[in-house]
Amino acid sequence: MNIKFTSFFRPMIYVLFGLTLIVACQKINPLDGVELVVNADIYTSPVLIRFVNAKSTATNQPTNFSIKVSGKDAGLVVMSEGGKDYKAANGLVTLALDTKTIPTPANPLSFTVSAEIPGFTPVTQQITVTGTDANEFQVQAVEYANPAEGTSATIQQSPLTGNTTPEISLVTPKTSTMTEASKVAIAAGTQLLDASGSVLTGTQLESRVAHYGTGTESSILSFPGGFSAPNVIGTDGKAIDGGVVFQTAGFMAIDMFVGGKEVKSFSKPVGVSMDLNNSLVNPTTGNAVKSGETIPVWSLNEETGQWQYESLATVTTGTDGKLKADFNVTHLSAWNVDWWVSTCYKPFTVTVRMPNPSARKVYWVEILDARGQYLSGLYSNTTWSAGVELYDGFTTTIPKVPNTSVKIVVFNGRGYDKVAETGFFNPCNTSSITVNVAPVIVPEKINVNFVMDAKCSNKSLTIKYTGYVSIYKQSENISKAINIYATSGTATAVLENNVPYVVVVPYDGKNYSTTFTPSKGTTTFPPEKSITATASYTSSTNTLKISGKITIDNCK
Repeated sequence: MNIKFTSFFRPMIYVLFGLTLIVACQKINPLDGVELVVNADIYTSPVLIRFVNAKSTATNQPTNFSIKVSGKDAGLVVMSEGGKDYKAANGLVTLALDTKTIPTPANPLSFTVSAEIPGFTPVTQQITVTGTDANEFQVQAVEYANPAEGTSATIQQSPLTGNTTPEISLVTPKTSTMTEASKVAIAAGTQLLDASGSVLTGTQLESRVAHYGTGTESSILSFPGGFSAPNVIGTDGKAIDGGVVFQTAGFMAIDMFVGGKEVKSFSKPVGVSMDLNNSLVNPTTGNAVKSGETIPVWSLNEETGQWQYESLATVTTGTDGKLKADFNVTHLSAWNVDWWVSTCYKPFTVTVRMPNPSARKVYWVEILDARGQYLSGLYSNTTWSAGVELYDGFTTTIPKVPNTSVKIVVFNGRGYDKVAETGFFNPCNTSSITVNVAPVIVPEKINVNFVMDAKCSNKSLTIKYTGYVSIYKQSENISKAINIYATSGTATAVLENNVPYVVVVPYDGKNYSTTFTPSKGTTTFPPEKSITATASYTSSTNTLKISGKITIDNCK
């Protein structure tokens, strides 16, 4: 089976492994004492979304929270077990389409997932489904108390008098990895309004401001929804056909609350001043940004995922000598100071060649613009959702590409050494490119075949399930997980020999997990309540067969 990652770069990669559910005990009433065994692949186009801390070294990860599903085709979206109580368990949520309509590249289905995660900035992810294959997305959230490299944040309490504000200044701090600051200035006498336009009253305003710079990958990868934006309203108030690819100068998330109620707009414009990176280049001129230039400003509807042009930011020089982007806002959202380029629907093929035809390894593949800034990658949407297993002859066709000069760069892992790089080219003006990759030393691998059932603890029903699972090395954390897919209770993985792994199965707001070490010798599983398994190894095929059962609590 193949997995297709959906973004304007939508490659196909082979599924490595999977063992989770699409449906459990779907209103079936078996005869007493009779064990029913059913297949559970009644939904289409499963989507796994993993929410992670944008700071790669952080131990605090998003846990359990509700999510919102909105947009054009939101009515077709269900949780993997069939309900519409959308929630993440330990940062993982599995969705599917409850429809007989088959999405295609010509007739895609789309929806938006948004969440407010306690302790983190609000997040939004646009999902576009173009087929029935499994889709995977990773959403990176910035933690207010421990911001990712290249970001900064502040939470401030300000007193209110009656139904207006005093003069309020909100400033994000500079850090060792974030040398740009930002300021939000609220004039005295400003009224704070809710979504209906009514004035909010209270004694205290809580403000949360996060500033995302352009100098680190952690910040860039936290960009809401990714830089390929399919749902954008342009300067003329109309949707931009095909969407855009943003080339960012920086962005901010601004959220405010009075008595627990969210502020949506203001009675007076609020001034924003955002420091710019000293090395920032204007992609329309190819030269360093200078005072007096303007940059488009966009706001994000965090529930629908729609970006909308708002105004032009003016570049000025502050008293500290740093360049700043100055603009006013009248409502609250994520604010994006970005140039942009159009896209084109012209199939573009990427082929990988390696000197060693037997070498296979997961790499990180980035698409960079002429400034060397990240635009997207050959994985899930525009985030580091997972790497791509490359091998000699790997080929993928990308249906939608940016109409600008780009290059493809291959790394030996996130943040690791560069192993390949193409020259610059415009994918709208050519049909294919070959990337030559020199393989690195690959650890000893073992094929792992899984045959797993799911047993309902409260009913006489066993399920041949279909869906996702997360698997990661025990020495790492779930933010490094590979999220993969199984069909009708079977799946195949290629894992490192004698390396301990953790397996996590998200289902109905709960996670079922176990640990094991695939081995050519003896492979054992801990005697856990929810997952039991046995394993046998066949040397002639270098294959480890695992047979097991997951006990699901209280099937619906």
